[in-house]
Amino acid sequence: MPNAIVTGASRGIGVSLTKALAREGFQVEAISRDLQSMQAAYADEIARGAVNCTSLDILDERAVERFFTTHFSSRSLDLVFNNAGRFVSLSPLWEADSADWWSDIDVNVRGTFHMLRAAVRTMMREDRGIIINMGGGRPTGASAYAISKAGVAEMTRALNLELRQVGSNISVFLADPGLVDTAMTRRHFVNPIGPTWVPELVDRVGRGDTRAPTEIAEKLIAQLPHMNVAASGQMFTPDTRTGSFSPIPPQ
Repeated sequence: MPNAIVTGASRGIGVSLTKALAREGFQVEAISRDLQSMQAAYADEIARGAVNCTSLDILDERAVERFFTTHFSSRSLDLVFNNAGRFVSLSPLWEADSADWWSDIDVNVRGTFHMLRAAVRTMMREDRGIIINMGGGRPTGASAYAISKAGVAEMTRALNLELRQVGSNISVFLADPGLVDTAMTRRHFVNPIGPTWVPELVDRVGRGDTRAPTEIAEKLIAQLPHMNVAASGQMFTPDTRTGSFSPIPPQ
């Protein structure tokens, strides 16, 4: 049975990813700080042994390292989907709350870095595995989110080049889900300043012109057989033709 990790697995896209992988026969380690929500979301999958839930703060470097030591010291790691993300800060940069601004950066960049480093070290034991990082848009008025997701894209590009330089068989990809109807998105749909700073988001959510969380999960499952070293360092969206990928655009 192949083994997978999904971060940000307590809601939205993370739940769809975890359930899709469990249906495909993966043993999934679902990670989030919200253990109660995960246990409720995966009651059936937990009962049949397909999903294991762990409360973990990916900003805690030592806790991340302990997680990998505990769960993967004697078994392989086939897939990691770094889905955890934060988008709270919304304002012009000069009015931004410093704590919220840096927290968006921290979760999206430092948290992803912690997971990437531990995952690659684990996968290097068998010199194989697939890593997928979650991308995102560049909304005006959300400089922290935009900067952090640009950073995730560049981290994906950099990691791929490093893996190729050492001749590794580990592959890494970027997923761009588009505008997905999740709690994180709707936070700004109802935000009083949303129409000023993210008018397209507000308009599209109001019209129902959004992606469903299941769409990126369905595309992941379709693309999995095509994820290999030759394709590594590229990206996919829900609209990507199955079996093909696109270059990560310059940030």
